[in-house]
Amino acid sequence: KPDGSSQTTVNQANNVTAQVNVDPLGRADAQVSLPPQMTQTAQSGGETVVLPIPALPNTALLTVQTGSSQAVKLEIPLSNPTPGVVAILTRPDGSQEIVRTSSVTEGGLVLPVSDGSVLAIQDNSKSFSDIGGHWARGPIQFVSARELFLGTSPSTFAPEETMTRGMLTTVLARLDSAELHEEEVWYAPGVDWAVTQGISDGSNPPGFITREQLVTMLHRYAGSPETSDMDLAFSDTSEIS
Repeated sequence: KPDGSSQTTVNQANNVTAQVNVDPLGRADAQVSLPPQMTQTAQSGGETVVLPIPALPNTALLTVQTGSSQAVKLEIPLSNPTPGVVAILTRPDGSQEIVRTSSVTEGGLVLPVSDGSVLAIQDNSKSFSDIGGHWARGPIQFVSARELFLGTSPSTFAPEETMTRGMLTTVLARLDSAELHEEEVWYAPGVDWAVTQGISDGSNPPGFITREQLVTMLHRYAGSPETSDMDLAFSDTSEIS
């Protein structure tokens, strides 16, 4: 339209329907309905369903009907996907939560979506003064936008600082959407959660974490899946405890 707004309607033969409205300021409001047959087929094959809508701006409100009792892996097309773009789920009671398990692709945002979900898409990038030109700038924006890492202050991330055991348990607890109540020692809730989950024994939280401790905690977080008994092709295998 002359004012820059637009309206797109999608009606497909397979009963996929969508309505996308974009206001003059570039903000989008989209509603998408997917037939149960499509979502069930995708779930059984472990596939990702790409929503059949125009690429949305990084500021959008999206309502999705999947017709499935289980979460469906969807890709939301975005015109400018960046590491800091997140999806924020609005629950029926009005509370909101960042979907921390979302990932960014060349074409948009991939995440598990439940039937009837209302999602706000927005750029939640943080302004850290010490990551400009750093090789990990993109990953830092990714994890800080999902509030897995909060930085060492509102304006600094300290990318070269060594990670502690308490830091990792806190990050994993946030990834798991655990309720972490404030305590006098900031890492105590994360450590308590990790001990309860069998991820860590809770010892030496302020101590720097080693690479073997890191992979062990990640393996436990993943449910301790079985691994093949193969020889590791590392020259320092004998140093692994």
